[in-house]
Amino acid sequence: MSNADNLLTLAATRRAEADTLAAAAQVRDTLGPCAVLVNNAGLLRPATLDTIDLADWQQVLGVNLTGY
Repeated sequence: MSNADNLLTLAATRRAEADTLAAAAQVRDTLGPCAVLVNNAGLLRPATLDTIDLADWQQVLGVNLTGY
């Protein structure tokens, strides 16, 4: 395979589990099993535990731990 044959571009919404599953299936179907995955999503809301808003806290946990 040339480098171009190893390239797959996908669009997905990180907050939609169905998009994540569909993207994983498309990678598997197009390129075969995925041996390495790099997740570069991360979110920071600068605040202390006693001042952070609950919605912000849940968003940080959702992105950083769950991925959506």
